[in-house]
Amino acid sequence: TSARAILRGPLDQFPFDRDQGRFSVGLRVSDGVLEYSSRWPRIEALATEIRFEGREMTLHAARGRTLEGIEILDTTARIADLGATQNHVQIHGHARGSATKARDFIQHSPLKETVGQRIEPLTADGNFALELGLKIPFADVKKTRIEGTVILPANTVTVKGIGLKFTQLRGSLVFTEETLTGKGLEAQLFNRPVRIDIESTKDDAWVRLKGKADRAFLAERLAARGVSRLFERVKGETDWQAKLDLTRPWNDPAGGENLEIRSSLIGLQIDAPAPLGKTYLGEPRPFILKTSLAHAPARWVTLEYGEIFKAKLMLAGQSSSLRQASIQLGRRTMRPANSARLWIGGRLEEFSLSQWTDFLDTVGPLLSSNPPAPHKLSPIGMDIVVSRLEGFGNWFNDIRLIADNALGTWRFKIDGKDAAGMIHVPSANYVKAKLTRLILAHPATNTPTIAIEPARFPVVSVDCDRFVLKSFDLGKMALSMRSYPSGLRLESLMLTSPAIHIKAQGDWQSAGGIPMSRFGILAQGPDLRGLLRRFNYSATALEGGPTQIEIQARWPGTPADFTLSKLNGRLKLTVNRGQLLNVDNRIGRIFGLLSIKGLRRRLSLDFNDLFKQGFSFDKLEESFAIEKGYAYYQQPIHDRTFSAHPYQRTNGTGESRL
Repeated sequence: TSARAILRGPLDQFPFDRDQGRFSVGLRVSDGVLEYSSRWPRIEALATEIRFEGREMTLHAARGRTLEGIEILDTTARIADLGATQNHVQIHGHARGSATKARDFIQHSPLKETVGQRIEPLTADGNFALELGLKIPFADVKKTRIEGTVILPANTVTVKGIGLKFTQLRGSLVFTEETLTGKGLEAQLFNRPVRIDIESTKDDAWVRLKGKADRAFLAERLAARGVSRLFERVKGETDWQAKLDLTRPWNDPAGGENLEIRSSLIGLQIDAPAPLGKTYLGEPRPFILKTSLAHAPARWVTLEYGEIFKAKLMLAGQSSSLRQASIQLGRRTMRPANSARLWIGGRLEEFSLSQWTDFLDTVGPLLSSNPPAPHKLSPIGMDIVVSRLEGFGNWFNDIRLIADNALGTWRFKIDGKDAAGMIHVPSANYVKAKLTRLILAHPATNTPTIAIEPARFPVVSVDCDRFVLKSFDLGKMALSMRSYPSGLRLESLMLTSPAIHIKAQGDWQSAGGIPMSRFGILAQGPDLRGLLRRFNYSATALEGGPTQIEIQARWPGTPADFTLSKLNGRLKLTVNRGQLLNVDNRIGRIFGLLSIKGLRRRLSLDFNDLFKQGFSFDKLEESFAIEKGYAYYQQPIHDRTFSAHPYQRTNGTGESRL
């Protein structure tokens, strides 16, 4: 330490405010210590020069360091008037060091109550440069004024608890005793560029992020949730924005939502069934996510996807497992059941069960590789209206589905133009339905084929007051079926109406992944003419005749794969007390069903030369072999008695395409 002093002038006029003399003291200090406020960390290892000129004191430090290890450079402290009653010290200086040490400095200074609280959830690596200005009043140091700028050359900042890591962070932060501002900072988030704006005031604080997202970005973010395969269906790139609200204490569970992510999804194409899918790149489909990042046993997440759905989810624990959810579909607002832990309600314009089944089989689990067990989300409630619902190969119009499992078993109420009734599912292995109507009149085309393992079917029991298949009103239906190790057995199918009575039994098996169907069908009607009309066959030349058709058939594939071209088996036709009237060309369709080539050709001609006014018979009984859609007839026609002609026997062979 060295010193130099000058005192010149009349002492009674000291300190020479009017230039009556000169008072000057200069001190050089090395390895000094400066404690300029009890609220701020002291500075050590100072190499400084202190000067007194009249009433003014100036300290200039060439170097020094704080206890936290921050290096002080080119710093000046000045007191303009040592004799003033309202005195203050002004400090302007520069510093540099590691970001970690800067954070420690803030936590040991008055900035702890403002800036420190805002950055509490952050950890930082890398270096920084600081320019700082302080104005500290001696009378009340709490009124200290601060102005500073932090320059970040290429830092890493991590948000604790959620794993967000910003690398290569570059830019400047400007702060005061109450504010912190950063405009246009640049960084890498998940190896992609983002732009960051920071604004913190006395009353609020937030961080805004802007970036771009493509399929790879989304898949990487959600890989840990087991849903990355979902984004194999995403193409293109879109802008996104995020707002992180730091107004409340970071770890305050009562702080509410403090993270919001938005995107218009313009530029993305989503290959998924309606209503999730998005075909056109230029179509806006606003997406919003809001949640809390506070460390709490549970937190809420809200999601909005255009006008398709709004969801509110409760996630619990470090694994963020789903514990409660409310999902609102479409614009229609429905009040959720008070007791439901999982509630889904609203309206959809269109929904395809087969497309969604195929989609889910392709993309894998949507929410988690360890989804919550169903009982953990019980009770569950649903109230959904679908304008067009596709399922079981048909479209259903204006269907409303109300469901719950509040009593431990599933109950479904269906009400619509094409289906109505109740379905009860007491266990995963049993389904019981009581329907007032089931109309399968609108076949769905261009829908994916769903691979179903028949042995995994539950026991199914269905009673339906009115069953319509395409244009065929088949009356009442009673169905029961159950699975067994190698397939599914249709124990009984009964269709009853005034015009027709059908019984069926059969098996749907799968051996080595190859499905095969075998069924026996018995159809009975009070007259042949009505029976054929029931299946849209011309019957203008027939009347009378109680009729029975027996079919033993098999074909490769599922029961839904039934086509005449694949059919193999036997068909037996019995017609009692019938009569052939005037015959036209359309009658050929009837015997196309019977598959007698020669007889069909004969009946396509004019029968007046043979039967004149027609003929009647007591009984017609025929059997046919069916092979790959062809019916073969190789037996004599049975004895017949005709009203207009004598008894006769007719032999013939032939074949016809069914």
